[in-house]
Amino acid sequence: MRTNPVTSRLLIIAAAIILPLLLLGLLVLFLQPSNRAGYPIADGGTPALPPSATLTPRAMTATTRPLPSATLPVPSLATSLPATATSPPPPASATLIPTAPPAGPPSPTAPVTDQAPTAAVSSPAAPTALPIETPQPAAWQHRSTAHYDLYYLPSSPAAHDIDLLATTAEGAMTWAAAHLLASPNTRIRIYFVNRIFWQGGASYSHNELLLSYAAPDREYTATSLVLVLRHETTHALVEQMLGSDVHKGGLLGEGVAVWDAGGHYQVEDLPVLASTLIADNAPLYLPLADLQRDFYGAQHEIAYLEGGAYVTFLIDRWGLPKFKRYLDQPDNPQPIYGLALPGLEQAWRAGLAATPHTAADSEAVRLRVRYYDLMRRYETTRDPDARLLPNQPPSQWGPILIGLFSHPAPAPANVALEHDFVRAGAALWSRDLATCTQLLDSIAARLP
Repeated sequence: MRTNPVTSRLLIIAAAIILPLLLLGLLVLFLQPSNRAGYPIADGGTPALPPSATLTPRAMTATTRPLPSATLPVPSLATSLPATATSPPPPASATLIPTAPPAGPPSPTAPVTDQAPTAAVSSPAAPTALPIETPQPAAWQHRSTAHYDLYYLPSSPAAHDIDLLATTAEGAMTWAAAHLLASPNTRIRIYFVNRIFWQGGASYSHNELLLSYAAPDREYTATSLVLVLRHETTHALVEQMLGSDVHKGGLLGEGVAVWDAGGHYQVEDLPVLASTLIADNAPLYLPLADLQRDFYGAQHEIAYLEGGAYVTFLIDRWGLPKFKRYLDQPDNPQPIYGLALPGLEQAWRAGLAATPHTAADSEAVRLRVRYYDLMRRYETTRDPDARLLPNQPPSQWGPILIGLFSHPAPAPANVALEHDFVRAGAALWSRDLATCTQLLDSIAARLP
């Protein structure tokens, strides 16, 4: 049977038109949010475990310890993972430490989680797909203490420092329980990974934590492990004390964790730093009603500073027993203090106005905001894998997820930027503000 030449040409033209349209449709389908990386969960919708403090110290550990060695394959691009192995819509399980996005679906291309409202951030590359895998518990090594189960990867920084980590964790329980006047009758599981992600931690249900513990020259969150563990332990003790996890986060829950730890990222004088927010740093101030309504959607550093300073004021003025009652009913302070929230805020601000601070204190607060906003910008634009957060808790991870969290970004540009972040963070917290500013200027000039 012969084919009409005109018909043949029409078929060829139709195929040339239809096939590209089909390919375009498939591409659009793949790029839908449901087919991309799993999202971190807004804490406001997750009463199970709110986010809290960030991650690990370097001042406490030997700076000569080896870099993490290769233990598992490490895919670094989405194309190296199965095209169909993507996360489902996130369950109410994983929340970020120290922050999570506001309620509502986050943007898949420009995460708002722990991002300052005014920070300009370029859209990152397509995030790596996060697969649902068969758990591989044998990949983790384990150390048990009186109150903690510590999990870590072989030949990792955490493996090198596991004795120190065990001692530090138990010290955090002793401190937090004594300071909060609570019984230390809770148990916490911590999984340590070898690279920074987000600000270094995530909190899952049933007191299961995921914390970064990177090599010293790649540990760019400038955060004390002692404070992280005190902070997280306080959350667990509050849940035990109240008999519920409903009020362990938000303005008061995060505030009491910062108060109990002794600071947010490092030990600090919370009232002095917060007093700058009603003086020369007044544009940074966040009204307490806004923080009570949406704590995790606010600028992260200021939200935690205000929460810690506000709780410090309440406890110093009216005592811990009254505050515990307020913590259990945060929407109605009137029966406890004789004041509603506006009256408490007015009294707190009056106390801050009477607290002296220096110009260096004000500059340190502004640089803190700049440092961590710039850190998030670096992750978003130069290390998209640092913005991954699996829906599965680490106890359920398989080899691909473990591999993704086993190594920092290897490119020389990433190494150089992270080294400068480490130096800038050290300068920030040692109050070498001029050096910190110079380094942040240099980092900003190298980022999109």
